[in-house]
Amino acid sequence: MPMAWAEAGNHILLLEGSPYPNHFMRGDARWGPSLHGQLRRVHPRLHVGAMPPAFPRMLKGGLMGNALRALHRPLDQRRIRRYLRVLGWEPEIVVLMQEPVRYDLLELFPDALRVYYCNDLYGYGHGTANEFREEAECCRRVDVVFTTSDILRRRLLPHNANTFHIPHAVDLAWWESNRNRHPAEMERIRRPRALFTGALTARIDFALLEEVAGACPHWQFVLIGPYHLAEKEARRLGALGNCHLLGAKPHEEIPGYLALADVLLFPYAGKATAQHCGLPLKFYEYAISGQPILSTDFAQLELPNPDLVHVARSPQEWVDFLTHFERHREQQVVLTRQRRELAERNTYQARIEQQRGILSHLDRASR
Repeated sequence: MPMAWAEAGNHILLLEGSPYPNHFMRGDARWGPSLHGQLRRVHPRLHVGAMPPAFPRMLKGGLMGNALRALHRPLDQRRIRRYLRVLGWEPEIVVLMQEPVRYDLLELFPDALRVYYCNDLYGYGHGTANEFREEAECCRRVDVVFTTSDILRRRLLPHNANTFHIPHAVDLAWWESNRNRHPAEMERIRRPRALFTGALTARIDFALLEEVAGACPHWQFVLIGPYHLAEKEARRLGALGNCHLLGAKPHEEIPGYLALADVLLFPYAGKATAQHCGLPLKFYEYAISGQPILSTDFAQLELPNPDLVHVARSPQEWVDFLTHFERHREQQVVLTRQRRELAERNTYQARIEQQRGILSHLDRASR
């Protein structure tokens, strides 16, 4: 979304999440930039700034989290002020992406329009009472709340009347410009191919993938994304003869991999807070390819047609879908068209216009 805002003509400073000490032990590339305060330009109107290393447990709710954030706050504020001084900017709109406990940083911008962008609950805490209290307080302190699922909108609406459902989206130019760039390493892997793109972390149900791969030796499972945060589990999976860990790839190369897949995967582990997140960010990137999508029941997917994603609730159901996939391939023709049509209606350009309308109305109302 930040890149879409930049391409729509806005000047954007994106602040990266702070790395933790355990990320350093796992070789997280953010540590160097975080320590040195690196500000880099990734687009004519988009700059990315590294934030100071985090204290352990500082994003937790409760007294301990509050105390640690209070200690860390001067470091964050000093870093942000330096970036804005270098750029010569005075922000008109400040967006808090996820991490609602960091609403303390909003006090830096008393004259700006403040937005809490709740893109899911999947990676945020464990759904404790303290965490929900912090999120409610965040909603009360901002001018507007955007959520990427209607379930989240209904849950946060009591805390802020200006709460709106803004679903995820896809960049059609990203797909059209890159879908015919077929990677040689993907073409060398025999078909049928089941593909996942994204970070391999504790969110992934590795046990599921291992069991399904073992039961479907004729299928090739291709995993694209960094795996240093779950290296032990990922390498155990990669040791199977039909599992391929290809590592992280530039975003512009992903369409080529999607186009060469037979089935796309959402192998997420179940988690109570994930049930509210709705469609994940990569859904529309998957959907624009038209390929069948196989998923766990990790979330309540808000789809106009539930058949657009095949939800399998056990390893055996995954195996059954893949085993019978070839004989039912012709049934996917209509669904392929419907997935593409849905993605084409949900572009970043449409989202930007929706957000602009809401924010301009709020700005006029505050004058």
